[in-house]
Amino acid sequence: MSAYGRFSSFSSARGVVAGALLAAAAIATAAGLLVLIRERDDGRSPSTEIPRASDTIAFVRGKQEISSDIYVARKDGSDLRRLTRGPGFKYDPDWSPDGRWLLYRYEPPGPTASTPEQIGLVVMRADGTEAVDIAARARVYSGPASWAPSHDRIAFAGGRPGEPSSIYVIRRDGSHLRRLTPMGREAQYPAWSPDGKAIAFTYVEPGGGFSIYRVPASGGQVERLTAGPKDNWPAWSPDSSRIAFSRGDSIWTIAADGSDARLVTSRGGAPLNWSPSAEVVFACPGRGGSVRSCAIAPDGSGFWRLLGGAEGGFPAWRPAPAPRSQR
Repeated sequence: MSAYGRFSSFSSARGVVAGALLAAAAIATAAGLLVLIRERDDGRSPSTEIPRASDTIAFVRGKQEISSDIYVARKDGSDLRRLTRGPGFKYDPDWSPDGRWLLYRYEPPGPTASTPEQIGLVVMRADGTEAVDIAARARVYSGPASWAPSHDRIAFAGGRPGEPSSIYVIRRDGSHLRRLTPMGREAQYPAWSPDGKAIAFTYVEPGGGFSIYRVPASGGQVERLTAGPKDNWPAWSPDSSRIAFSRGDSIWTIAADGSDARLVTSRGGAPLNWSPSAEVVFACPGRGGSVRSCAIAPDGSGFWRLLGGAEGGFPAWRPAPAPRSQR
């Protein structure tokens, strides 16, 4: 299994995130330098137009079954820099809203399903310095994570070893751990709304399958947004008005209250995030059975390839220009 396929290994051991694993495997196969190239649906030559607001992308590069690391580059592939080194798997990067910090998940080499306490959540500066495993500090294991818009807190899926994954909130320094979802039911893939009010996430349904829910960021009643059974991997739009998610082999969006479901694309894959200019980023099938990372406007128009030919995955756009000291 690749580092990307290990994305949900602690939960796959419980047999509850098969759909998420498929999505992660798709992203893994979509390894390529994240150069943004406009691609017409008619198969003609790509345009050179690059309609993006952010200039820097964090992504993952690695060797199957050996290790993976976090890199950053400009959207045209220039200024490539490696931020992490050493054994183990680093993946699922996410920028703080001010663009000064990155978080990522870490797994040491070897099997971790039976020892989820080894699955870390690392916070570091945007230049790769001052890395701290805040999950280890809090003595929890970590699944996927998402920054609060205030950039002082992080929502993550995980918990104490031996417990099903719940949605927690933790300070950036690893203090003030607080659980938001009830104990005993598997919760995954939190996404903090940019307005700071809510956290969307995936619940594994008691009878099988997945649905999208949300919970107030301050805690409170959990609300179901979709009916399932194949709804997974929520991602908020930059204005907090809509949530993208995967539904089997398609990508949909809904309003923040779960209404107004709209099909975005049937190309397949799972949304990872939204670009600053409000395209949905997702894993999509390519020619010859390959899978690529792609972006598409939420109305289904303007399909873009995110592959320049080199290895790379889990793209995350930096939300603000880098300070000069970090370039």
